[in-house]
This record gives sequence, C-alpha cells and structure tokens, in this order.
Amino acid sequence: MAIICREHGLLFLMAPRTGCTAIGSVLMEELGGEWLPHEDLLDKNGLFVVQKKHCTLQQLLQHNLLTEQERKQLVTFTAVRNPFDSLVSLYYKLHRGYQEELDDPDSWVYKVPGYADDLKLVRNMTFDQWINRFYPDLPFHLQNRPMNKARSLARRLMGRQVQVEDSFVQGVDHVMRFEQLQDDFSRVLKAAGVQNPPVIPKINTTKARSGKDYRSLYTPKTRRKVEVYKEGVLKAFGYAF
Repeated sequence: MAIICREHGLLFLMAPRTGCTAIGSVLMEELGGEWLPHEDLLDKNGLFVVQKKHCTLQQLLQHNLLTEQERKQLVTFTAVRNPFDSLVSLYYKLHRGYQEELDDPDSWVYKVPGYADDLKLVRNMTFDQWINRFYPDLPFHLQNRPMNKARSLARRLMGRQVQVEDSFVQGVDHVMRFEQLQDDFSRVLKAAGVQNPPVIPKINTTKARSGKDYRSLYTPKTRRKVEVYKEGVLKAFGYAF
C-alpha cells in the first residue's frame, strides 16, 4: 500500500520490514493520512493485483490509482534496510510470526501465489536451510572467484538482473534508512513543510527474533549468496555485512 497525506502533499510507500507500519500509523493519526488504494485490488481468482499495504509507485500509476500530474505534486518517500538484517527478520516472520495465518482460509497469505506453500516449508527450516532453499547455489566454479566477477557471471548464468530491492525506491523523492529512521523521517517531513515531525512509535516489531544480531545466523556460503542476489540495494545504499 501507500499512505497519502493530501493536506501536506506526502505519499509514503510502505516497503516491508522497514518500520512502515509505525510510520503509517503516525501519518494517519497525526497528519491526516489515508490508504491508497483504500482496499486491496484482487483479480478474478482472488489474488493480489495491488496490495493495500505494500505497493510500489509504479503499481499505483499503472493501475490508475494515481495520475502522473498528482504524483508531481507530492513528496514521495519510502525506506530501505540492510538486506542481511532484513532477511533475518523475514525468516522469523515466516518461521513463526505468520504461521497462524494458515489457519484462516480468508487470510492474505492465500492471496499471494505460492505464499502459503512457502510458509508450510519454512516452519520446519533453519535460517541456513531457508536461505539455501530459496536462493539457488552459485555455480561451483564461481564460489571462490573475486566477488565482482562472481556477481557478474552468476547473474548472467542464472538470468537475474541487479535490482534495487522490491522496486519500492524506484521513482521516489526520498529514501529513508531503517537504521536511522526517526532522523530521516523528520528530515523528509521538514522538507515537505511539516515543522514539528511526530515521533515514530514501536509497532509490529519481529518479536520472535528476540534482538538477535543478524551476523550470528549467516555462514560464509549464505553471506555470499546475499551479496550476489541483493547486490543492487547493497551497492546503491552502501550496505555491507
């Protein structure tokens, strides 16, 4: 989804696992925000076309939920997070946090193709097994190559292009970092003319993670996989292990 604050000319794109729920609550409760779209857009099979909570600027424009002229009048912003850290939180959400959703036949997990099946697999996997299951192995002859050569060849052999994570940052005016979220949020709002930016509350944290340092879960092999598959956001925002 996105949240639009028409009075303040703000459009916030909710990238997963970046504190978006907390920011969204602030925008709606204190700055007159509203959902865009107001409800999920589904196809004839009941699957997501555009999600109410997580959608990109391109989706809003493509499905005529926002016009190019309207977009030009808005300050658009989103957030990013270190992929190494983000993947650990995603694993715990899948492994524990979302498992109860499988008991509800009307849950959103059944509206994303393959998502429920993935949840059933992940609940019996360690983090290492999950990374190795969902990110294919690098060809053996690339595993000890210099990283720049390994990345280039692996992308070509596997048919994968470098992309900034999930396309949420594409076309936006400001990108906040999860690691300094309050400072960046205040900066964006002040640039839009909000003189007293509100404080972001702690909402929807990954409780199952229990504060674990993401570095403790990686092996050299899984670290290298993330360096290849998430190269776009790592390079674009200077993130590292």
